[in-house]
Amino acid sequence: MREIKCRGRDERGTWHYGYYVDGYMFDSMSGQAVKVPFIVQTQLERNVRVVAQTVGQYTGIEDKNGKGIYHKDIVRSHDG
Repeated sequence: MREIKCRGRDERGTWHYGYYVDGYMFDSMSGQAVKVPFIVQTQLERNVRVVAQTVGQYTGIEDKNGKGIYHKDIVRSHDG
């Protein structure tokens, strides 16, 4: 059984790695709870709000440099 890891970008463009959680934040304009995506960083044990479209799950595959490949990554292949 492999560990399910995810990553996502915050509004500033910084990648955060950990596991994905749907959370809720209070919207003061509407007065209601709004569903937002978070990445829970396992090393720092903190929640980071990320942009939903940037969230990707680890595929279990690494590139030639040993860097993990995540869902929605663009990969170039040199197969014959």
